[in-house]
Amino acid sequence: MPAQYRDGAIELSVPASFMARALLPVTVDPLITTVFVENTTADTFFADVAVMDTLGQALVCYEYAFSASSHGVYVVRFSLVDGSPVGAPVQVASGSDNWRLPKIAYNEAGNQFLVVAEAGASGSRTIRGRTLDGTSSYPGAQFTISTAASGSEFIKPDVGGDPNPQGPTYFCVVFEAVYSSTDHDIWARLVTASGGLYGAAPIAVDYTSGDDHNPCIAKSNGRPPASSQAWTVVWDRWYSIFDRDIHGTQLGPTGALLWPNFAIENVAMFGAVPAVSTITDQESGGRRYLVVWENDYVINDNDLLGMVMEGPNALTAITNLSELQVPGDTQNQFHPTVDSDGFRFAVAYAEPYQTSTTDLDIYAATLHYNPATAALGVSEGHRNLAYTSSLEDCAQIAAVRTAGSDPAVDSTRYAVVWDREVGTGDHDVNGAIYEGTTGAGAHDIIATTCGNNWPALAAYGVPALGQTVAYVLTLGGLGWPLMLIGTYGSIPLCPGTNSCSLGVNPIWMIATPVIGGQIPADPAFLGVEIYVQGFEVLPSYPLGCVLPVMPSVTIRTRIE
Repeated sequence: MPAQYRDGAIELSVPASFMARALLPVTVDPLITTVFVENTTADTFFADVAVMDTLGQALVCYEYAFSASSHGVYVVRFSLVDGSPVGAPVQVASGSDNWRLPKIAYNEAGNQFLVVAEAGASGSRTIRGRTLDGTSSYPGAQFTISTAASGSEFIKPDVGGDPNPQGPTYFCVVFEAVYSSTDHDIWARLVTASGGLYGAAPIAVDYTSGDDHNPCIAKSNGRPPASSQAWTVVWDRWYSIFDRDIHGTQLGPTGALLWPNFAIENVAMFGAVPAVSTITDQESGGRRYLVVWENDYVINDNDLLGMVMEGPNALTAITNLSELQVPGDTQNQFHPTVDSDGFRFAVAYAEPYQTSTTDLDIYAATLHYNPATAALGVSEGHRNLAYTSSLEDCAQIAAVRTAGSDPAVDSTRYAVVWDREVGTGDHDVNGAIYEGTTGAGAHDIIATTCGNNWPALAAYGVPALGQTVAYVLTLGGLGWPLMLIGTYGSIPLCPGTNSCSLGVNPIWMIATPVIGGQIPADPAFLGVEIYVQGFEVLPSYPLGCVLPVMPSVTIRTRIE
């Protein structure tokens, strides 16, 4: 939607072509709020975010430059309701610790966050960590995570949490090991909620002669049951400066490698710096995840690619996510991050303003997998989160769902953070609370050609995955109830009688004045439209013809 600043206000222009085919009422879906996590004159960057559902808060970690050779890490909280700060920043590592590239995750059973980072001087770096109390942010002791892994130094950590409220549960930390200048490996280590190492040794995720870089682990291993929880880990394998492939595997909740590592993208193209979502909830069709990465699609057109997978198996073809959102797109997109609310996938990324090399903005998109077509669809595309003249980059995203929230509560909400370059030596950390869908569904009234004025049909509940809806028919006292549920139809109900159109191609016919139930929490139902019409059967009508309940209406329910 075109937007411009005019006379002290932001003016949004809805295209006439959209309004011509829109079903009223139309809702403009705004960003909930922008968050200024750290906006002092300090140089802060490389932020990451994790959420906890119990308090409705997010905890952001970020790197703090005390000097060129002395970096530390802080964390700060903000509300997932209105973006307001909660408490003061807490120091996790001082400048003398020299922690860099911090990452954060949450463990529900232990009510603990874990911050990890690479620590020490270049050439002898290790992976260090520190837990923080989920309620107070009170830090535990620092400890080393990369102990006993093979390599001369260890870099680029990432961490996934566990939303299962029934312990024992763990954090899973992945990191890159430098074995030689042409052979980097991927390792993992489980960490307890109390800040101890779990298991006798680190886990060799990819300990081969391949040159493997940039590991990324899902923000969590998905909601229970534990029997199907899994952290997905992805990384890029370097063959040449022009050819990098994407590989991956999955680990169970106690650290077992579920598959030999598998190729996700292994054609001759530049696939780089992948990201991976949390797996979807266990419903019909399995537990899926989305892998995204950036690719030099053509010269001067860097696009985002993605693929939905289940275990080691691809469910979709490699999809150009940039083209999917904006057909014919010629802009560059960089540095994607992705998570899942259990049903959908939200991707955040950086895009330049026109052809600028100094003005990047942050965008987001909500996608869903359609099992009928084995393809990705767009629920909301190219949604601007940060649109200033500054350089904004390095976004990270976390779904509220990754903290273990109930699917009926905040199931589409995400926390997003990024870096903003204010000036030389001054980067800030900004963020946003993003609703990952255009709404929570709707009950709409659809006109028919019937002109009767008695009984009423009403809809209750929020039509969204996992929610309960009900339809109540109030009779006029002249006959018996009949409810039709199905797809939209315009077939005359009784030709020549009352000029009435059916409004529904029935899948079910139920002789009751009340119907309802829980919408399956399954991505296959996203965007589905259900039509409901109620009737009062009058015995005096020939061949059982019936009169519609409402004057010229049928109820349409769109599921989000």
